[in-house]
Amino acid sequence: MSRDGTGAPSIRQNKAKKRGRRLMIAYALRGVIFLLLALMIVLMVCGVLHIREYLAPASDNKLSDGNLAPDDPAFSEPPIVPIEPAIPGEIKIPDWIVQDILPVNEYSRPGIALSEVNGVVVHYTGNPGTTAEQNRSYYKNLAETKETYASSHFYL
Repeated sequence: MSRDGTGAPSIRQNKAKKRGRRLMIAYALRGVIFLLLALMIVLMVCGVLHIREYLAPASDNKLSDGNLAPDDPAFSEPPIVPIEPAIPGEIKIPDWIVQDILPVNEYSRPGIALSEVNGVVVHYTGNPGTTAEQNRSYYKNLAETKETYASSHFYL
């Protein structure tokens, strides 16, 4: 009852009630956040355990994805067969290699001669199912689209 005896709650009682509701909402929100964090941690631990199990070495030389294990004898010292150039300074290109050189352009073949080759890098291009011809076509089209500057020496 209020001070005036009418039975209506006083302003102080209304404020206390509102503060109580806000506290309940705040505690409920903190509880939900805590539960979500706990769930995320459990899921991350399960994911790490699953990945560790998946990446564990197989008992035989074949891995679960069908590739060979690094210690497989097939990886031991591959035979190196030197190819003698037909003329010193020239290399004879085998018939099965297609040499299709891009036209000189600012975006994918600037035409600047290499002073020396320091190494060769072979990497995955990130476009599965494409052929060497399609990759070459991408670089050739850069001269027309002017989308970006990019270059490559060989496509396998």
